[in-house]
Amino acid sequence: MTQKSNTFLDFIQIRWWANERWRFIKRNYKSADVAALRSSIDLVTPSHYLSRKLYWLLRSKFDERDCSKTYGALDTVQVTNMCKYLSSIYVSGWQCSSTHVPAGHEPGPDFADYPMSTVPDKVMQLVKAQLFHDRRQNEERSTMTQQQREQHKKVDYLVPIIADADAGFGGITSVMKLVKMFIEAGAGGIHIEDQKPGVKKCGHLGGKVLVSTREHVTRLQAARLQADVMGCDLVICARTDALSAAFIDNNIDPADHPFILGCVDPNNQQKLLTFPQAGRISICQNFRQEERDRILKLWDQHAIHMSLEQAMDMAKKHKFEFYFDWEGCRTQEGYYRVEGSVAFCVKRGIIFADYADLLWMETPTPDLQVAKEFADGIHSQKPHALLSYNLSPSFNWDAQQMSEEDLENFIPNLASMGYCWQFITLAGFHMDALISEVFSSNFQKTGMLGFVEYIQRKEKSENVDQLLHQKWSGANLKDREVNLASNNQISTLSNQMGGGTTEDQFYKNGQNKGHGHH
Repeated sequence: MTQKSNTFLDFIQIRWWANERWRFIKRNYKSADVAALRSSIDLVTPSHYLSRKLYWLLRSKFDERDCSKTYGALDTVQVTNMCKYLSSIYVSGWQCSSTHVPAGHEPGPDFADYPMSTVPDKVMQLVKAQLFHDRRQNEERSTMTQQQREQHKKVDYLVPIIADADAGFGGITSVMKLVKMFIEAGAGGIHIEDQKPGVKKCGHLGGKVLVSTREHVTRLQAARLQADVMGCDLVICARTDALSAAFIDNNIDPADHPFILGCVDPNNQQKLLTFPQAGRISICQNFRQEERDRILKLWDQHAIHMSLEQAMDMAKKHKFEFYFDWEGCRTQEGYYRVEGSVAFCVKRGIIFADYADLLWMETPTPDLQVAKEFADGIHSQKPHALLSYNLSPSFNWDAQQMSEEDLENFIPNLASMGYCWQFITLAGFHMDALISEVFSSNFQKTGMLGFVEYIQRKEKSENVDQLLHQKWSGANLKDREVNLASNNQISTLSNQMGGGTTEDQFYKNGQNKGHGHH
């Protein structure tokens, strides 16, 4: 760690931003601004390494029309097993809300009403486990011969994590503090959504309230600024819930205007449409044939990109008018009503793409056509944009009328559209639920047979590392550390003569030779 002047830090910042990594990212501040906010010493966390690894992984997958597929890790056992097979890890706010809230807090649904540090704390737990098992493996491999090392593939335990930052837990300073916690915890990336803090809901619950497009851009800028201040390449995923949201908290941003509902008939307050829809009705009522078709074409082409004021001006110019009142139908909390759509998601996604590395549209069902509509809309203007997809267990996949082949090809089909990061948010939770249900039931009925039949024999047949749980926990690594620190004078080591370990039983008769190396 070395002290640096702000002038030198500014130079370093300029050189850093010149990297290909930032080719597609906009910033509303200068390198000198970042240098002024930095500490005098460099503070490096695992996030600095893992975020770079994650970004270039996703960029290469996108270019190849492939993907990194993963799921939500519930604990350190799951995360270390995932590292053997998957190239990224997910940490879900829902799983943390239901299973990992701090002491003194009760679990609950995903309303982001748990303590702000909850998900970063889970990330830190998992990253520390990854680092530990990387060390444990290195120590184990140091005792092997060259031939043994060649026969046993090394596991890359340093797999980057993307974590759930919900809606940022408040304003600009809250977002920046949250991002700081994630970087200190070792996250490779985060996702942050465009819902309103305080009334945030799981993406698969009704009654969601959006913030303005402008406000979410500010969140993304705040997240990037904090990462820049810390000198980290943090991957930022911008999620939009605009497909199925019901409300928006204000109408300050013209980008949102075409999707806000209003009353279009003063004699029928229940008839709610967007102003592009109201304009179409008026055009059809006021013009005929060729003139109608000409003005409709102009209207459809431009209205979705206009503010309400601009739309009124266009109508006046073409000699028609329409009634539209979005104030009278506001909720008792003051929220405006919106009509969710893929077009709304595309509109937001194109804007978010300037400030985020990944885009995510939350969907109510697994629909390839909807996914393609979003991808095509984004890539028509942002062909470089990386996309992500929630393979949610909230979907009843068997009810989607997919064949076995359709299910197997679902992820590759999405990858071909540019969805380079795909994840089952709650798979860790559901796996834990399934095996604990099955084992508990069978243990109650058959006692030790239930454990041996459903757990231990399965661990042996699948070559599960945790079968030898003492070895997996790092007992050999700790023995070696103690031995070295004591100058070989300690008599209480696990593997000393007379001490031994009960796990030696698994090695008798040639069982589990080379166990733990895949």
